[in-house]
Amino acid sequence: MFAKAIGNAVKGLKGILKVGVQAVAHGHLGGMMSLAMGGDYFSGFAAGAVGSAIGHYALKGLERVGANNFWKAAGTITAGSLSGGIGSVIAGGKFWDGFRNGAISTSLNHVMHMIQEKIHHYFEKKKDAFNYAQEKSILLDMGDGYVLEREVSGFALENGDYIVLDPSDNTRTESKNPITIKNGESYVKFEGEFYKIKSQFHTHPSGMKYAPGRIGVSKNDLSLMFNRFKGASMSILYRGNEWILSAGNQFNKYGFNYSLKNNGTW
Repeated sequence: MFAKAIGNAVKGLKGILKVGVQAVAHGHLGGMMSLAMGGDYFSGFAAGAVGSAIGHYALKGLERVGANNFWKAAGTITAGSLSGGIGSVIAGGKFWDGFRNGAISTSLNHVMHMIQEKIHHYFEKKKDAFNYAQEKSILLDMGDGYVLEREVSGFALENGDYIVLDPSDNTRTESKNPITIKNGESYVKFEGEFYKIKSQFHTHPSGMKYAPGRIGVSKNDLSLMFNRFKGASMSILYRGNEWILSAGNQFNKYGFNYSLKNNGTW
């Protein structure tokens, strides 16, 4: 439970600061566990801290090369466990005690949050949904201008609420949009219930560069809007602004006539 609380506490932090705070917190957890089992605090701290930091960067590296969830979980826990054992030995403790603490740090924090991400999220307010989608579009922020991003999508519902979809299998330029068709209408399933979809929204990577006054629109975007959602406007979230993609005569691409409007911040 303490490891889970650590992950939640650093949610608003980024880059090396987030990794450092996590490492110190998990180091303290490892030290206390070591004391409780008859070991010394310092070797337990080293195992927990090193395992947390190495596990974090192992996960990011595996995400960067496109590993699936099984290999991300296995690789993260293995890296965190081994580095925790080595850290414990360097600090004068036992390898297997450090291995155990490293495994706990990585599995209860990094992998737990990775598994939790495999769930759609429901919001009553557009602002909360869009903020969450924007946040989840960032996979890795090194704090030096390098940001690894992915597309995150969701649906505006007919009841006025919003669902942000599981982004774990998305790429930088494509997102998964699981839709169930009933009587010619589009629905999304959330916690066993089906909700009728009004329109779709998704993020664009902030690193994308576009001509002034417009953003890029893909064939998949236009096909989804016109063919699946019958021309209902689509929201594209880019650098804190909501762009409205709608039927119109401003542009023609892939055989579709459409318009774009920057609706400002949400």
